[in-house]
Amino acid sequence: VDGIKYQTLTTTTVQISSYETLPSPDFTVSSTVRYKGQNYKVVKISWQAFHDCTTLASVTIEKGITEIDEYAFMDCENLMKVTLPEGLKTLKKNAFWSCDNLVSINLPSTLTEIGHACFAKCKNLQSDMIVPSGVNKIEGETFSGCNRITKISLPETITEIGSMAFQNCYELKDINIPSSVHNIGSRAFEDCHK
Repeated sequence: VDGIKYQTLTTTTVQISSYETLPSPDFTVSSTVRYKGQNYKVVKISWQAFHDCTTLASVTIEKGITEIDEYAFMDCENLMKVTLPEGLKTLKKNAFWSCDNLVSINLPSTLTEIGHACFAKCKNLQSDMIVPSGVNKIEGETFSGCNRITKISLPETITEIGSMAFQNCYELKDINIPSSVHNIGSRAFEDCHK
């Protein structure tokens, strides 16, 4: 439908499985799609759905989508801005890995999982990261190589920071480590010079 491929999950829900063409480099992922006279709710962006989509500059994801799967936007080298909706619960591993020009992304308060290496190698990410209270672990390499992040706020619900979670965050100046954290993995803050 309009250059986007969908896969049925239930009789009323679908996931985005891949793309053929995008109508615009500034793309809105709609939470509904009409196909053959029936309306479907879009609830998930699946594995590698937009992987290596070099024409994508910004993405706005509508409320109703609850999961962004592994590698969904990996290597979208020209992606600069992502707007995530309230209601989103899961960002799986490597979802935005190596989006070199990603500058801005928000983390909705409804998130409960940010997967391994989710934002790794997003070297231009400049947003102050406020991790929502529903998240209880910073997985390994989650923000590794995010060279330009200067501030990360962690909630009191965090109990673990994984290996290399913030490795090579050269500009990181301000991070709070809550008293709830009982395990910090190896090299979690390696080469954080500030």
